[in-house]
Amino acid sequence: MMVKYEPSHRVGPMTTVMAVPMIVVAVGAAWIYQWLIERIPLLYLDALLVIGLGFALGGATALALWVGKCRSPIVGALVGVLIACVAVAVSHYFAYQHSLAKSPGVTWSQYVDARVQVGWKLGRRSSGRSVSGFFVYLCWAIEAGACIVGGLIAGVSVARSPFCEHCNRWANKAEAEGTTRVAEETVVSNVSAAEDTVQLLDVPAQTAVMPAPPGARDLRYVLKGCPACEEVATLSVELIEHVTDKKGKPDTNTKWLHSNVLLNAAEAVIVKDLVARFGQPVEAAPKT
Repeated sequence: MMVKYEPSHRVGPMTTVMAVPMIVVAVGAAWIYQWLIERIPLLYLDALLVIGLGFALGGATALALWVGKCRSPIVGALVGVLIACVAVAVSHYFAYQHSLAKSPGVTWSQYVDARVQVGWKLGRRSSGRSVSGFFVYLCWAIEAGACIVGGLIAGVSVARSPFCEHCNRWANKAEAEGTTRVAEETVVSNVSAAEDTVQLLDVPAQTAVMPAPPGARDLRYVLKGCPACEEVATLSVELIEHVTDKKGKPDTNTKWLHSNVLLNAAEAVIVKDLVARFGQPVEAAPKT
């Protein structure tokens, strides 16, 4: 029976220490974000800035937890939400201060009412359509949600990453990686439904020829382990489906069939041998 890695829920003492400078980073990111928002009052472009802020906050969260060696998804989620909430609150504070610079004495309530009434432009022209009223509150909610989701996902994903408790370090060293072309659908379904490592590794060693024709499927095996010992080794298997996009250009759809399956030392050796037999993807010979 396969066993997946589960975090120990321990929290490294540096987690709290690292959260402080990352909050400072979040404040800086919020200032830059609000500075750009004030100079680009177009809703379409502002949406890209929101996404960028979400990624920045997710990165700050990931760094804090990685350095702090946090293995608790709950604590990771809380740190991510905290950093995101600070950034959102500070962003609104900076916006209010910008308004005070133009209209001294404006209260917070007056600022909010004016902002809701003015809203955002949808186009470049001054006469273009705008969104205001309820839609401003909706945009603020989406903005906060994007930031919180970014921090939340980063916090949980980092805390759930394989960690070697014996060596007190992340078990993220790439031990082996390889891709095999799969011709039969039954192979994919069997690997997807595998209940033990024997079934998981029962795949043909077939070289993936690139570019792949539409409909081709590859299985990518990724083995990671502790860089200092052999106590922790994990295997993840990804399905890659080659398709064509709407413009007829090659594209891929990917899906993780298994993530962070724990292996013993003997199984890790078998995976390395299997991946070695896959070989590296090769370019198809040019047509003559």
